[in-house]
Amino acid sequence: MSSKNKSGELVIAPQRNADFSSERLAATLYEEIELSIDSRFAIAYSGGCDSQALLHAMSVLRHRYSIDLIALHFDHGLSEYSKLWCEQCEQWCAEFNVPFLSHREMIIARTGESLEALARNARYAWFERITDKNRVVLTAHHFDDQIETILLNLIKGRSVESLTGIAKSRTLSYGKRQLLVRPLLQISKEKLKKYNEENGLNWITDPSNKDDIFDRNYLRNQIMPKVQSRWPNASKGVGRISQKLQRVSSVYQQHIKVLYQKSIQDSQKRLFCLVEPISIEALSHLGKWDYIEVIRLWIHQSGNRSPSDALLEETYRQIVGHHAGAGGFEYHSYEVKNFANRLHLMHKVGAGYDESISIHFDLREKQLVKLGIRLGVEREIGHGLNVEKMSNRVIQLTWRKGGERVVLPGRNFRHSLKKLHQKCQTPPWERDRLPFVTVDGEAVWVSGIGVLGDYRCGEQDEGLSLQFKRLDD
Repeated sequence: MSSKNKSGELVIAPQRNADFSSERLAATLYEEIELSIDSRFAIAYSGGCDSQALLHAMSVLRHRYSIDLIALHFDHGLSEYSKLWCEQCEQWCAEFNVPFLSHREMIIARTGESLEALARNARYAWFERITDKNRVVLTAHHFDDQIETILLNLIKGRSVESLTGIAKSRTLSYGKRQLLVRPLLQISKEKLKKYNEENGLNWITDPSNKDDIFDRNYLRNQIMPKVQSRWPNASKGVGRISQKLQRVSSVYQQHIKVLYQKSIQDSQKRLFCLVEPISIEALSHLGKWDYIEVIRLWIHQSGNRSPSDALLEETYRQIVGHHAGAGGFEYHSYEVKNFANRLHLMHKVGAGYDESISIHFDLREKQLVKLGIRLGVEREIGHGLNVEKMSNRVIQLTWRKGGERVVLPGRNFRHSLKKLHQKCQTPPWERDRLPFVTVDGEAVWVSGIGVLGDYRCGEQDEGLSLQFKRLDD
């Protein structure tokens, strides 16, 4: 049962009934996110048995409590029936009077890649693009999914934390604020099917669920029935162990967060870096397993997935052995580099801009979208580049090719640009990715070094101050 208190908040009594119902769903959501009359939700809706039950129950709650609800359908293009399924889902949403949004994106796995993981990542990325940070995304993962996930992680020798199973809630992607909640993790598939039947609901059955080439299907279709036949309470036992591991993992993760906070250099974040650099000196004092978990947390803060223990163990050996370039590695779309006794994490260098060409610069802010940066421009008297001296000249942004020599203010000879970068401790990735300003082909401003030649403005001259910034700053 539920009611509203004087302030309009929902007051929901705990549900003891083991069967699934809209009231039990409301109680779960109230416990997880303090469900209120202004809550906003998006359901990940495939039209299968599980998401059909979730959509119907949420549509009941929407009418009772005036919550905002939409359904999101992602078509992976993996089945010849996917278009028909999308149309069917849209029809059911119309019957429930729930707004429906869909997206189609072909998922193709290369050798060694997990099709399931690629599909999930693409799906969640779309959810994040299509919804705002205040809308909670709900998925229909249930108790059977939880047990299968724990067993698969155990069989594949994954981390202790992975044996805690699917989290009840998490951010939609690492380092973001948008919340994803799984309110059905205590409900079995059987209970959800019963709910649908009692409410006269149909659902989509994907024939690929019977294909045992996929590990999860093989476990579900071939292994679990035999386990349940021999040990009827096996799933409950696995669930209890998972809860105990959650408690242990929670304590350990708090310990890791303390070590992480002591290791990061929060005032040293640079262009192109996805997260604050981390001190190699601090890392060198950690034990191997603490080191690995601190690095994992650091990578997760950047919004990326971490590599295997084996790779991280190798970087640990480099760190404690004080090897040159210790701790650096590449993994998927990002790379970690050692510079100035700190580890920096960034996306791998992409195509960016063709370094063999220069682009026009009109002395106004310039966005370099492919690099994710902008060149900020401020006009002020007595500081920066002399604006008058650059009038009626060819002004360009030019990328470093190697071998450049430049003239410093007040000098009459040329210096190696590479050596100046080294002296100013400009990170190698910034030297290669950041263009410099040229006037009639001569370098007049380089990031990290400043104004060159005789282009520095006098105290009364109009000047142009330049600074590269991230597009999201």
